[in-house]
Amino acid sequence: MKAKSMILIGMIFVAIAIANADLGQSAGKLNFGKIPLGENKTLSYWIINTGNESLNFSISADNPNLIISPTSGIIRAKGQQLVNVTAIGNETGNFSGIITAKALQNLTGMVVFNVELQKSYSFEVVEKQKVQLTWILAAMIIFLIFVSVIYYQIKGGKLKWKFGR
Repeated sequence: MKAKSMILIGMIFVAIAIANADLGQSAGKLNFGKIPLGENKTLSYWIINTGNESLNFSISADNPNLIISPTSGIIRAKGQQLVNVTAIGNETGNFSGIITAKALQNLTGMVVFNVELQKSYSFEVVEKQKVQLTWILAAMIIFLIFVSVIYYQIKGGKLKWKFGR
């Protein structure tokens, strides 16, 4: 009878530990938008331990063009951890996928709690915008016209600055 009672008490204790640990995250998709080729952009989100026990966590992404920091750690009970995600613009294209956060709670060496959260992301790496040649040419033409008018007025002796009346 004692062995059955001990097993029942142990099962209740494990159930309480599972009920007291919970992992959440800040809402929304990580939308990096357009990233110029060769540049990076960092966005952040929170993972939150709403439970009464500390949790060990790990985070990974399905894309090598994402750098996550931190990738693992411990979140205290009722605590939170800021996660920075950097999209690397090293090749052009559209990218999307999932970032996975996993949490484990240990009880005397036994894993009793395992939660997995997923956050979606998207970004597009585009060629850097080049200044249009037509704007440069237009600015040069306007400058040359201005210089020509000033030169003509100086050469002809007709340069008159009029201020006011």
